[in-house]
Amino acid sequence: RDNNVHVKEFWTTTLYHPDDLPYNNPKAFPDVFTQFRVALEKQNVRPRSLTNIPDKFKPLPDGSIVTFIPALADYGYS
Repeated sequence: RDNNVHVKEFWTTTLYHPDDLPYNNPKAFPDVFTQFRVALEKQNVRPRSLTNIPDKFKPLPDGSIVTFIPALADYGYS
């Protein structure tokens, strides 16, 4: 059911966004980090700013199903 929920996707797994790198394919990456760093510095590539996180989220729409989220302790971890 469509609850008029809008999703914004963003990259989170590396310091630099892949679209900002000066390489078109993985084989073009240098084997040495210094060469990679120098290439980024020459093109003034910087990490993107952080995604804004709201201080408060809107409540879920009526009729939404809320499920239990287990804690690590529920699986025997502390």
